[in-house]
Amino acid sequence: MSRRLTYLLLALGVSLGLGVWFVLDRFARTELLVTSDPAGASVFLDRTFVGVTPLTLTGIRPGPHQLRLERAKHLAHTRRVTVRRGRHTVEIKLQSVSSGRLCVKSDPSGAEVYLDNGSVATTPAWLDGLAPGSHELRIEKVGYSPIRQTVQIGAGNETVVIAKLQLELLDHYREAIKKDPANISNYGELGRIYILEGEFDKAVEVLLQGIEAMVRYGKQPDKSFSEFMAKLGWARRSFDWRHWAALSRKLLDLARTKPKDLNTLRVLHDLFVQKEQWKEILDLCAIPISAGLQPTEVYFWRMQANGKLGDRAAVDRDVETVLELIRSGKAGALDYGWLRNGLGKTGRWDDMIRICDVLVQQNPDLEAFRFWRMQAAILAGNWKLVSQEFDGLVQSGILAKRRRPEYTHRAGTQVNPDFHDLLWAWAMAKLHLHDAAGIEALVREYAADLEASYWVDAVRGEQWLDDPRGDPPARVLAAIRCPRPPEIDGRLDEPVWNSAPAATRFYDWRSAKPSNLHPSLRALYDDECLYLGVECDEQDARKGKGDPGGVAVGLPAANTGIELFLDPDRDARTYKQFCISYPGIREDYDCVKEPFSIVELEPWAPAYRFQMTAELDTKVWRIELAVPFKVLDIEVPPKPEQDRGACARVAAGTAWRFNIVCCGSSKAGTNASFVPVYGSFHQPTRFALLLFR
Repeated sequence: MSRRLTYLLLALGVSLGLGVWFVLDRFARTELLVTSDPAGASVFLDRTFVGVTPLTLTGIRPGPHQLRLERAKHLAHTRRVTVRRGRHTVEIKLQSVSSGRLCVKSDPSGAEVYLDNGSVATTPAWLDGLAPGSHELRIEKVGYSPIRQTVQIGAGNETVVIAKLQLELLDHYREAIKKDPANISNYGELGRIYILEGEFDKAVEVLLQGIEAMVRYGKQPDKSFSEFMAKLGWARRSFDWRHWAALSRKLLDLARTKPKDLNTLRVLHDLFVQKEQWKEILDLCAIPISAGLQPTEVYFWRMQANGKLGDRAAVDRDVETVLELIRSGKAGALDYGWLRNGLGKTGRWDDMIRICDVLVQQNPDLEAFRFWRMQAAILAGNWKLVSQEFDGLVQSGILAKRRRPEYTHRAGTQVNPDFHDLLWAWAMAKLHLHDAAGIEALVREYAADLEASYWVDAVRGEQWLDDPRGDPPARVLAAIRCPRPPEIDGRLDEPVWNSAPAATRFYDWRSAKPSNLHPSLRALYDDECLYLGVECDEQDARKGKGDPGGVAVGLPAANTGIELFLDPDRDARTYKQFCISYPGIREDYDCVKEPFSIVELEPWAPAYRFQMTAELDTKVWRIELAVPFKVLDIEVPPKPEQDRGACARVAAGTAWRFNIVCCGSSKAGTNASFVPVYGSFHQPTRFALLLFR
């Protein structure tokens, strides 16, 4: 028993001794002296600044630590030290630096860097081991003006140079403006380059300089300057004109210097319209009127501004003023664009018709005014008046004259509308007036004409939507409701796509001949989106590079892609355009195509998803896209109550007009259109039917 007690006491003593030793060792005083040669170095312990050498550190937890010393013009020194109880000394000799570092970046990158006349790198570049002192730096890139400057390199320091490269043409046009300030074209070219470079503030400065030059030298805006103003108007969605208020005042001050110079006033008016500055337009209109002029054009400017501001009484007064000017023969030459902008863009079609009535009465032999009135009647939905106009065209022989070759196969205008556009308008009038016999007579008369097929198909399609007991029109695409959305990966390999019939008949975009491309098109939809899948087989596709996630993958060439046109309300006037091309480039537009007129495009940025892929071995590229219904400001197409076969009758709002053009990458491949467009994509009267089943 005594032996066991002895062993127990011995074990207890050993344990107590070890514990005391551990405590003394754990909390014993630790002291670390850090010195450097030269002194004055910053000391970092475990990445925390603790002082400057020479430095004594106490109370450090025993164990491993990281010690780092830094001093200007010397290399940083890092060492791992193990601290134990007691006093320790760490002595570090720092190595001096006799060279410096240069960092060169450029926008855009990829520029050649020359240092002391020797080519050394491509931006972005980091150059080490440079001797302290001055060095001659030159940065060059093809198409851009070179940059030359002297840089100072310090021993142990990094010098950073960030260069903004400018296109060589900038210098060219700056010099051209100095030599010939009256040449308005140079201002337009310079401004367009600034827009491309994203230098919008500078573009606005050039705009003001150009307008001042026009006022000073009595010049008019040429094509270059007009295109510059249009691009700047489109670009306003991408930047904030921070100086617009000051610019507006300067523009109005310029107008007051020449109140009777309508050319200058037109330039300023166009700018104010682009910025939707309606109050400024009213101030602008007051300048020539206060000077005693009665320019008919200016009254239309004021009509549009007051219409946008909701002052109907003011618009009424200006309409009566214009009518009086016309009746008195003081109106001068009129332009249809004045009526369209002044009254049409605020929905006052009836006032347009009133003005056209007076013009036709005073000028019965001028066809243009008849076409103006017809266009206004179409936009107003006054189909009875449209039909009456055509009766007058037939009786006067004007329509027969329009059938001559010089009036067909051409781009129509308000003065000289394309003959087939006229026939389409006549057919639509008969359709809206439920004149079935008149439609059949019109078709019998003109259906033999090849290009007449488009309006015949359009009318037949609308008739079929009203009464689907007959055969559907030839150009129809069925969109099938899907139980779940397809994955937008550009592959079209999910089984859900097989539920949608494939449309494979496409036309060469310049004629009604079959396309030598081989596209196929499928359409699906659910409660949220319209889904389109396109597959195109090319003979000479070239595989490119790209990244997933909305960027083209493996596309053949830069122009490969699609242009999709959607007209949900089938008015053949307002529609949306979606352009997708390599490498994942989007250019989307809100389109307005007035009857007998050219299309007006407004940049648009809807939120939708797409993906493109391509296969080099099979020469096939594919596109999948999902267009949310909400971006089109329409309700989701309702599901039909019952299935009536491949071409089921759909409820109201479930039939759209559309077209899609597949743009091939091969030089001989041209473009493939779902409907014949005869050389122009923007043909809403020729769009096919998209039926939601």
